[in-house]
Amino acid sequence: MIKSKHVIGYVELIITKNNYYCITEFANGGSLQNLLNIYKRFPEKIARKILKQIIAGCTDMYNVQVMHRDLKLDNILIHFPDRDNFVKITNDELKKIDLMKEKFVVKIADLGFAREIEDESNKRRFTYVGSPLLMPPEQLSTRWDDKTDGYDYKIDVWALGGIFY
Repeated sequence: MIKSKHVIGYVELIITKNNYYCITEFANGGSLQNLLNIYKRFPEKIARKILKQIIAGCTDMYNVQVMHRDLKLDNILIHFPDRDNFVKITNDELKKIDLMKEKFVVKIADLGFAREIEDESNKRRFTYVGSPLLMPPEQLSTRWDDKTDGYDYKIDVWALGGIFY
C-alpha cells in the first residue's frame, strides 16, 4: 500500500456477487485536466507547485517499488483541504478560486495500470497499457513476445514531461 499525501488513498474494497468496488479518498476539486480546461493555462508558479507535488507522489510510489504507467492530467486529482471535504467543487466555483492564494493538494489517482516491481530482475515491463499520447518510444516499440527490451518506471518520467508541457 502506498502511503502518501500525493497519491489517492485506498479506503476499502467491497466485493459483491457481480462487482468489485474500490473506495478511495475523495478529492473535491476533480481532475487536473478539468481544472486546466477552466483556467486554459496555469501561471508558471502554480505549474511548478503542481509539478513538485506530482513528483513527490511519484517518488513515494517508486520508494515502494510501484510504477504508475498511465500518468496524465485526467489521472491527477486536486483537493482543496480548506473547503468542504465531502462536496465536489463545481466548475463555476473552481473558476473563482485563486490558485495563488488557496491551499491545494495534488493527488495521483487511477492506479489501475500500476504495477509493483518485485525485484531487480523483474523491473522491466512488456505490456502495452496507458495513454498513447504520453507513451515514450520504448513503450510504443515494446512487444509482449520479445522480452529483450521493455520499459521501466522511467515511462512515468516521460509522462511528467508531457504533463508539464
